[in-house]
Amino acid sequence: MSADRTLFVAPEDLGLVQLGLDDTETQPRIELRSDPALSRGDARLRVGGAEICDILEVNHVAPLEPEDQPENDQVEE
Repeated sequence: MSADRTLFVAPEDLGLVQLGLDDTETQPRIELRSDPALSRGDARLRVGGAEICDILEVNHVAPLEPEDQPENDQVEE
């Protein structure tokens, strides 16, 4: 693949990802850049004009319904 490849990661992850790339025997031609808009663990890969994103998005989680909660009499003391 001859298209330019750029991997964007959170600034906190940049050093760790670089270490991983440095450890590979055949280093892929990837430009590594930080993106302050990304959170820890997020990544965006741009190849040519296409992008692939892996973004963790935490949504509000509904509380458990009473039937989903463990019963008190099952707890051992």
